Amino acid sequence: MAYVLHLERRNFEPAQLIRLANRALANMTNFKRKISFRMSTIISAIYLILCVFLAYQLFYGETTSKVENLIGGAFVTMLAVTIQHLVNIEDQRNNEFLKKHRIINILERRDDKEYYKKIVSNSNNSIDMMFYTGRRFVDDFCHHTEGDNYLVKALTRGVKVRMLLACENNVEDSERGDLNKTIEKLNKTKSIYNELLEIRQYSTKPSHNIFATEQDIIVGPYFNLSGRRYNHSIHLLAQAPYAAGYKMYFEEIWSQSKPC
Repeated sequence: MAYVLHLERRNFEPAQLIRLANRALANMTNFKRKISFRMSTIISAIYLILCVFLAYQLFYGETTSKVENLIGGAFVTMLAVTIQHLVNIEDQRNNEFLKKHRIINILERRDDKEYYKKIVSNSNNSIDMMFYTGRRFVDDFCHHTEGDNYLVKALTRGVKVRMLLACENNVEDSERGDLNKTIEKLNKTKSIYNELLEIRQYSTKPSHNIFATEQDIIVGPYFNLSGRRYNHSIHLLAQAPYAAGYKMYFEEIWSQSKPC
């Protein structure tokens, strides 16, 4: 609490806030890592204890032959379950990691229209996007024909949409035409929905692709601008710890950008 109050008394630049947020997140993660145990580890320990207990009862316990047969069967079953659990433990730990960090999926490419359609359709509050030219997204979702109009439907529902596009100087010559057509198309849509749709251009070098709603956020880097659809992305819940830095980054760039 004292740390939060200390922050409130000072004025920080957006970039400083991002660094502070990431540092605080790292400290919290390290602290939790020291005091927490993975569920798979706890289950493994329980299974092993049961195996040891049953083995002791089977070989050293004073029991009747009937009870000994029951213990023997239980021991064999428990041993098989434990071995199977240990074989699958890596997958279980990976699933625990994804769940802990609220990671929904790892996307191998960025042009899966059906995948994004579901997220746009489920949004009822806001959609924030940071793209290069935005051509593919606008072609897929910003028409007035059924099947290609999911962004238009979102605007009709009252969803607030903000889109950041690269400025012309940071776009390859071969793609400037796509950028201009995208902006023209978006401005036509904006003339219908007014303040619900805002489009700005950022002057920094394109480095991140961000697509965020009130429920989900998909983020990924730009490694190769000529093959952007093949760059991997991470789909997280909007409340995921790692999503905070990307949200702050979007707000920082948005505040520095000019309307189209």
